[in-house]
Amino acid sequence: MDLTDLGFFRAEGTSLVPTELAQSMWSPQQMHGVALSGALARGLDQHLADLGRTDLRPARYTVDRFRGASKEACDITAEVVREGRRPRPPDPVLP
Repeated sequence: MDLTDLGFFRAEGTSLVPTELAQSMWSPQQMHGVALSGALARGLDQHLADLGRTDLRPARYTVDRFRGASKEACDITAEVVREGRRPRPPDPVLP
């Protein structure tokens, strides 16, 4: 077995395509929370790298789920909510 078969997602261009390991126990059309959290963390890390913010290393973050995430290809976006004296990492969003 190839180790790439053990991931929650496979990358296709800029999109993340969920594998069977990302499937929720509640519905085969939804992703479970660990996979969703991993995708958001990856998006956050990528956005910080794109901004050249090597001074920021998120140690923890919170995920608010308002509904189940569908198990389909997704692109994670991120935006800086507030800039100031203290570093504020961007908020990643799964549209």
